[in-house]
Amino acid sequence: MYKIKFYKSDIVIIVSFLLMILTYFYPLAQIGWFMFGFFLIALVFSWKAPKELIYLQLFFVLQFQHYVSSQILPNTVSYFTDVVTLIIFLHLVREVPKNRFNKLEKVIIFSSILFIFLGFMSNYYYNFDILKYAWAVRNNIRIFIFFVASSYFIDFSMVNKANRLLRIAFTFNTIMVLIQFFTLPFAADFIGGIFGHSVGAANTYIHILLLYFLCYSLVNYLNRQISVITLLYYLIPIFLISAVAELKILYVEAVILFIIINLFSKKSIQSVFKFLLTGIMLLVGTIVTLPILVQISPFFKDFFNIENILKIAGGSYTGQDDISRLKAISYVQTRFFHNDVIKNWIGIGLGNAEQSQFSFLKSPFFLQYERTRYNWFTLPFVMVETGLIGVVIFIYPYIYALIELILKVKKEPSTIIAIALLSTVPLLYIYNLTLRTEIGYLFVYLIASHLPKSSKVSN
Repeated sequence: MYKIKFYKSDIVIIVSFLLMILTYFYPLAQIGWFMFGFFLIALVFSWKAPKELIYLQLFFVLQFQHYVSSQILPNTVSYFTDVVTLIIFLHLVREVPKNRFNKLEKVIIFSSILFIFLGFMSNYYYNFDILKYAWAVRNNIRIFIFFVASSYFIDFSMVNKANRLLRIAFTFNTIMVLIQFFTLPFAADFIGGIFGHSVGAANTYIHILLLYFLCYSLVNYLNRQISVITLLYYLIPIFLISAVAELKILYVEAVILFIIINLFSKKSIQSVFKFLLTGIMLLVGTIVTLPILVQISPFFKDFFNIENILKIAGGSYTGQDDISRLKAISYVQTRFFHNDVIKNWIGIGLGNAEQSQFSFLKSPFFLQYERTRYNWFTLPFVMVETGLIGVVIFIYPYIYALIELILKVKKEPSTIIAIALLSTVPLLYIYNLTLRTEIGYLFVYLIASHLPKSSKVSN
């Protein structure tokens, strides 16, 4: 039975989110800088403790986007995550002589090194620029560093502490979405909850938070870890937020995850009953929110028709002859590479298609082809810079982890959550930039924290 426990340390988290809400009505820069100062001080006191740095990173990711989108803080504060990642990387380097990395951690490390090397070799042929190359390494590898660290350093107490942070974040995210939709002039792509109101905040940032709690609630309910009331506490906001934020992908994911989770959950008469009950609730949730979706945007009419879904996914993203999600690889091969064999296999080199807010880090390729929106999705971005070989290397650690977990005989609830999250990686690969942006830190942590490792996770 799931029980709510309150800890004194949670007061800091609650206050931080209350301050966030306050800025919607009193957009004071002092609040933003106060919070940033808080994170800097926390960094000073925790730089020697890797697991505290991981927690600090998660906390920051759940905070900074709001202040940036509200123009209370400049976007440059996001580089705080780079400082934290660099310190975590140095801690990992210190652990190398001990040779205590598990198989998955070694696979991630090896794949990262191979990816960096491939990007360097392809750069040998095309206008090598050390600054842009370093920038691309940062953009592509930082999430993998955090993945290894999350798997290697975190323990039971750290996971429980982070779980409380996430549950509080989920509650305040729901509150802030309601504020944005009903009291502020925000809708659709501008609905981001705790992640602010920048265009695409829903598709990239809020999506991962909702995706996790969708997996968490379904797995724990079907495995008798939480009550039906707690299940509804999560499912109702997830469906409502997906409706007002036009988060279409989550409805598709809900169906896929429901099947996958039931496939690996324990079977009994009670579980069959819960399977049917959960299926009915998901169906009712879709039926109830679909009229809201259609009212918000006519685009949702007939959206759940399979033929229509494939047409949307396979067509131009904006209808202006730019890249499509399902045909990204063929688009890159024909439109960018003109079927050049070498480019198709190894790309044009890490850094040679990069974007940045700094002009000296913007590549000529990006300036020429920005209108195609290739930089909006991870798959075509990786394909352009490292070719088909890079595409495989980049996703390999996730696929390896998924296969390893599926082959395990014993499936605990936490393991099923990891399987469910990992099963969405191919979709995220083609859907958006989650695997390359700051929300990727949260995503890989959620996977790592549910991997089997000395009963690490408490549900």
